[in-house]
Amino acid sequence: MFRAREREPRRFRTREVKPAHEFYSYDAKYVDANGALLEIPAAVTEAQKKEIRELAVRSYKTLCCEGMARADFFLANDGRILVNELNTLPGFTNISLYPSSGRRAGSPRPTSFTVSSSSR
Repeated sequence: MFRAREREPRRFRTREVKPAHEFYSYDAKYVDANGALLEIPAAVTEAQKKEIRELAVRSYKTLCCEGMARADFFLANDGRILVNELNTLPGFTNISLYPSSGRRAGSPRPTSFTVSSSSR
């Protein structure tokens, strides 16, 4: 997700990570270009996609996130969707999830960032 100032968060499509190894390790995430298959959109029902999108935005707003964040979820065997984490500093290697999802959504990969802080 990404939100420019004073706008609603922009959501990327749901994606599913299918590790090629027994465990989704650091190397599988950031080093091995074949460490995981990124399936976009995720192989879930439309109702589950909708719930994931709603949970992502609600979590982002609840945590008062600004700028970019990657929301990760688990799909339990009983069908429940569980928020795993919101990563406000997602990886930016060539094989990282955030830029891969953004490219597939038509967003160019950022080449620079401006970091600012504000008090509330």
